[in-house]
Amino acid sequence: KSIKKQHLVEVRSMANPPPLIKMALESVCILLGESSPIDWKGIRAVTMKENFIPSIVNFNTDDITDDIRKIFARDYLSNPEYTCDRIYRANVACGPMVKWAIAQLEYAELLNRMDLLRQELRAQEEAAIIKKNEASRTHELITRALLTVQFVTLARVYYLLAGPRLAEALDSSTVVPLTGSARSAPKP
Repeated sequence: KSIKKQHLVEVRSMANPPPLIKMALESVCILLGESSPIDWKGIRAVTMKENFIPSIVNFNTDDITDDIRKIFARDYLSNPEYTCDRIYRANVACGPMVKWAIAQLEYAELLNRMDLLRQELRAQEEAAIIKKNEASRTHELITRALLTVQFVTLARVYYLLAGPRLAEALDSSTVVPLTGSARSAPKP
């Protein structure tokens, strides 16, 4: 928005621009997907396209690859000359474009970090589900073990209480239920 068409026309008309202007526009072209290194003729061709400014305005930060971030870190961000103020003093159209490029890279870095955090969160959520399932299975095993212990304990108590009557019933020809009523046992 802050780039006036006359300033952009001035840059496009330069036959051999100062190094800062070339560096600024080269960085924007790389961010827009042009291959590196780009000579001035190639830079001018990109800036003269009808969709040059719309491609900046409608730029999708997700399109910034790791390779582009590495190129920027190596060739531009590490260069002390590559600042908005210095480039703005060299050309008022290039300063805002560099500011935009740096902001896009910073935003892309934030998106990358957020993506890493999202991946970590998903991994932690999956691990939590696994742990919850393991805990549920362990709880089930413990419940079964407790029920088995209770059953064995009750069986022993029953045997202790009913044992004498059971032995007596087995010795006789009639089965005597614990309720006390008698019934004939089947003959062998």
